[in-house]
Amino acid sequence: MDRKALHLALLGAAVLLGGPGWGSRAQDTALGGFARLPAPTAAGPTVDIGFFYDRLAPYGDWRQHPQWGYVWSPRGVSVDWRPYTLGRWAYTDNYGWMWESDEDWGWACFHYGRWGWDNNFGWYWMPGSYWGPAWVTWRNGPDVIGWCALPPPVRWQPDVGLEFNGFNLDYLPAWQWVFVNTQFFDAPRLHDYILLPSRSVAFVGQSRPFVRLNLIDGRIADFAFSTGFIEGFTHRPVQRFRVRHVESPSAMRLARERDGEISVFSPRVQRGPAGLVPPASGEIERRQRAERSQLQEQQRAEQARQEERQRTERTAPGVAQEPLQRRQEAETRALQGEHTRQRQTLENRHARERQEGPRVARAPQSREHRTR
Repeated sequence: MDRKALHLALLGAAVLLGGPGWGSRAQDTALGGFARLPAPTAAGPTVDIGFFYDRLAPYGDWRQHPQWGYVWSPRGVSVDWRPYTLGRWAYTDNYGWMWESDEDWGWACFHYGRWGWDNNFGWYWMPGSYWGPAWVTWRNGPDVIGWCALPPPVRWQPDVGLEFNGFNLDYLPAWQWVFVNTQFFDAPRLHDYILLPSRSVAFVGQSRPFVRLNLIDGRIADFAFSTGFIEGFTHRPVQRFRVRHVESPSAMRLARERDGEISVFSPRVQRGPAGLVPPASGEIERRQRAERSQLQEQQRAEQARQEERQRTERTAPGVAQEPLQRRQEAETRALQGEHTRQRQTLENRHARERQEGPRVARAPQSREHRTR
């Protein structure tokens, strides 16, 4: 057996073994590297970076980042929004666990590029060239699964795999992690089961981050958790989806999910012409008022939800009240701190937008063309 065949066999074995107990290193990338395998393939047209610029402009704002160049921030999301929260985890035989987004721009921002955080304007997305089922790192505890978007320093190299470039996944803040009870991991309406960020502190302290992105037969795949592991908590079979590649984001939205299929738009991405810049933002005042009102309503609802849960915990039979009180006080402080951070982030972002002033946005232009 030659080296390439041996490596593929080892990767296949790693996937079969790939449950939450396999590989506990903080930056586990399944065998730590890759032989010189083919670059991951993508179906459909070829586009350049300007395709992302134009197609995402109606949904957010492009800014010049001092380190990463032009980055994009979604418009109209709540202040507590985090990447990979509005959608579901769908299991596919070819790609493993794939994020199926409910957001119109999710075809790009959860399958290409990386997500970063800036205190002045919140979450931002840095475009990337390689399609993947999701670009996340994982954690798991006794009965929870968590994930967090990989940050901009983490890059994919086709003949190497993930390169962390000195970044340690342990440094990702606890509030950026998204956790659900394992029994709800593959739920269609996953957002309904996401735990409050204030509870992430405890889960992060009890687990280590790991990555399971592998290159298998030219495809980037993520088999972080076996179907059997998930079924042990849900007590029902994990639904398996077939992937159907389509030719445009519009075609993907028209046939998002049907008859056990998931529509995917995964074009090849190449560099655009020199000097290409994204469109500018539009009017902001009305949106800022709506965002402030939305944040107030949301924080009141979160506080009420936490208080109700804590009351239920205090009245449960056989509960040791002293350690419960300490944990609940820590959760309350964490929620208050999170709300303060959210308000400050919104104020910073609004001030920055007012300083920049309203700008005229150009209409999106199609940059897709067929591969010859």
